[in-house]
Amino acid sequence: MTRHRSILPLCALLLTAFALSGCGKDWVNPNISNPRKEDAIFEQDSKICHRFAEEQHPQMNEVGQREPQYDDEMQRDEVDFVEHEKSYSAWEKCMRERGWITRKEYLGE
Repeated sequence: MTRHRSILPLCALLLTAFALSGCGKDWVNPNISNPRKEDAIFEQDSKICHRFAEEQHPQMNEVGQREPQYDDEMQRDEVDFVEHEKSYSAWEKCMRERGWITRKEYLGE
């Protein structure tokens, strides 16, 4: 069973969509007072930071590269998890550099 690493950008996109929906926003920018403007800037900054994260941690199966061979599914899943965590960390760092903090940080929780 071949697993494509193209799922990582999808996971990041779903994570962002989840952050934007449901029980309120997980990220706020204290420097932006208008909620509509904050939402628009969050979406824009998030896209920029996703591109940054992808540049920092490119996918293994991009053009010209081939999928590595794994000994078992557990090893493959572990590598996928580590790569996802690295990509999310790069996205989070980028967002923080743009003035975003978590709602819990903002509320002092």
